Amino acid sequence: MTRAERARLRALAEAATPRPWRYCVDPDGCAVVCPGCGEDHDLLAWLADESGARLYTITPADGEYLAAVSPTTIVALLDELERAEQRAEALAKAWWDHCYVSKVNRLAAEVLGEGT
Repeated sequence: MTRAERARLRALAEAATPRPWRYCVDPDGCAVVCPGCGEDHDLLAWLADESGARLYTITPADGEYLAAVSPTTIVALLDELERAEQRAEALAKAWWDHCYVSKVNRLAAEVLGEGT
């Protein structure tokens, strides 16, 4: 995933409804994935229309997954990824610095040792 793709995903997640998302099935068997479910009718997925005809099919596992992958979760994952990348860059730099300094010190000792 490129930095641009992550930036786009972050922007989408930050613009989305931050409330807890839920997977709900009403007494008629119609399932929805929404922020709050029942609080304000902001639906992400409506799985049956008023006549009961299915618009498309979603499994309970898919509904739970969609609810779990909330904007807050995506932002937290992106934050963790960014911290991990920063740690990796810092470790790589520290290793490079260590190797470079060690090599310079060895060369300096050789040069100084030969010159005395």
